[in-house]
Amino acid sequence: MNDVKIRLAFKNSKLFRPTDASFFAGKSNRYNKRSGEISMNFRAFGAAGLIWLVGAMGTTALGEVPLKDNSEIVGTWRLESVAPALNKPKIEENRTWEFKSDGTIVTSGYNRHFKAEDRHEWKYKVVDGKIVADDPGRPGKTIDYMVYEKTPDRMILKGGIEGFYFFKKQ
Repeated sequence: MNDVKIRLAFKNSKLFRPTDASFFAGKSNRYNKRSGEISMNFRAFGAAGLIWLVGAMGTTALGEVPLKDNSEIVGTWRLESVAPALNKPKIEENRTWEFKSDGTIVTSGYNRHFKAEDRHEWKYKVVDGKIVADDPGRPGKTIDYMVYEKTPDRMILKGGIEGFYFFKKQ
């Protein structure tokens, strides 16, 4: 393990000089003035660096809006479009999702997958700030949705089959 070296090149960098960070100042660390490289043993970086790296990666999405209960989404919402990602093209939809206070979702309108009008009804609940809905046609399975963004008249859900769901309150 001592033989494993990490080389960080900061040649001509105004952002870092070897005296700026005290954790680089160990016997196992070397600063080459000529090349501007720092060489250090992996052990010098240690557990603190690993913990920082995991923390920097994070697990919470920037746009996550945890729900307190279903009162924040109850009502009729028009699904305007869906997209596999926020930066991908949106696919137009024209469906209605009604979140009822008794924990029922009713979807209706034109289903582009079946190329016909349809209506589905199933159960949902808010668990740990997310919408956990029964998966229609798959007993015992659920689909999770996270509220990515919410205003009084707009909502974006992340999850499910499509990725992102863009709603407007009716």
